[in-house]
Amino acid sequence: MNKPFYVTTPIYYPTGNPHIGSAYTTFIADTLARYHRAKGDETFFLTGTDEHGNNIAKKATEQGVSPKEYVDNYAEIFQKVWQALNISNNYFVRTTQPEHEKFAAQVIQKAYDNGDIYPDSYSGWYCESCEAYYEETDLVDGKCPNHPTKQPIYTTETNYFFRWSKYQDWLLELYQTNPEFIQPSKWANWVKEFVGSGLRDIPVTRANVSWGVTVPFAPEQTIYVWFDALPNYLSTLHFPQFAAQNYYQKFWSEAVHVVGKDILKFHAILWPAMLKSAGYPLPKTILVNGFFTVNGQKIGKSNGNAVDPVELSQKYGVDAVRYALLSEFKIGNDGDFSFERLDVKYKSDLSANWGNLHNRVIVLAEKFGVDTNNLLAVTDKVVTAEITKAETEYHRAFANFELFEAIQAVGNLASFANKYVADHKPWEKIESAARVIINDLAVVISKLAELYVPIMPETAQKATNSIKSCEKIILFPKLD
Repeated sequence: MNKPFYVTTPIYYPTGNPHIGSAYTTFIADTLARYHRAKGDETFFLTGTDEHGNNIAKKATEQGVSPKEYVDNYAEIFQKVWQALNISNNYFVRTTQPEHEKFAAQVIQKAYDNGDIYPDSYSGWYCESCEAYYEETDLVDGKCPNHPTKQPIYTTETNYFFRWSKYQDWLLELYQTNPEFIQPSKWANWVKEFVGSGLRDIPVTRANVSWGVTVPFAPEQTIYVWFDALPNYLSTLHFPQFAAQNYYQKFWSEAVHVVGKDILKFHAILWPAMLKSAGYPLPKTILVNGFFTVNGQKIGKSNGNAVDPVELSQKYGVDAVRYALLSEFKIGNDGDFSFERLDVKYKSDLSANWGNLHNRVIVLAEKFGVDTNNLLAVTDKVVTAEITKAETEYHRAFANFELFEAIQAVGNLASFANKYVADHKPWEKIESAARVIINDLAVVISKLAELYVPIMPETAQKATNSIKSCEKIILFPKLD
């Protein structure tokens, strides 16, 4: 029986256009969503924008517009970029939606009613780009650890605090008894060490930020942006159109949050504690991806080295960009972005290994009269074994969120087929023997198109149509 599948991206902070780093995280979520849809699983894929906080208000003032006008503009930009990149999200949530604001207020009210919110004064370092508080020891040369060009601001306020420390032992037990909660495992180890070193209570309201959700028990304050943003994964399922379809009951227990390592602390430590305090069950998995870097520095708007994924896709095609990003390194690891590597992958992995193989088999099928729309069962046990091996590794890898390994499995099948053509030379065989070889190869390229659906959906569909019509197609045109 197929299971529901729920996958989310972080809701992105709209202080600039999406860049290659945010596209990478979104491609991961999109690929997982497409894989589960292809399996027949009922799938819900959520992305959106995080639209409150002092940083937004400052940006709006700089541009001479209201915060609402500012976030409306960027929400539209994000949605257009995801459409241009063929992202298949089912819904785009915004934290300024009244339904979300109401739900976020309910979450903090429940934590307050549970005795986990109390008033106190705060003094410490605050990074406006992260919307996060840091201890002196967290800073690197006096700068934010995630934004090395940003100087945190020393802040003193009277706020309401969340009893994060109360949940330290509970969190450690969670990680111990549920090792699949944080993946890959190296990030679970990082989280355990962080929590084990001690959790301090944190302020979760702001006294001097007007652009935010009003705190229900302290209307002179607004909810700290992370306490407002994280509930989006849950609030959306309670929106009227989704509540009517029982989305919370159907999807929440299967939720997979895809997040960058810079916000892991909030998702793997704060979010579970918030949910426990407010009386909600936990999501299934926090899936952590690493960073792309340029010359060793994290790609980002604040670092001035963002790469536009739409511009890349205009040159290489969306699917080639997806493939290049997802196949460069394992989820959870870091990697350095390189146009040279993208060129190599396009020409070698895609054009030569898959595109040329596809057309070679189509040409042979047409020449020898093999009906690619009605293929026979594979006769060569070696071919059958290779297909089975690829499928087994592919599905195992997807079950473990190992997209790099899944892509390798498909690429290995293509490499096998290319060698099989060269070794068996069907054009040198008598017609009956040639037809058997070509039929088997046509089954392989059909399987390649099927397995590439979540990874390169548009190209996979073109390949499938080409096989059905037995007509050549240039899957990967020559680059200008």
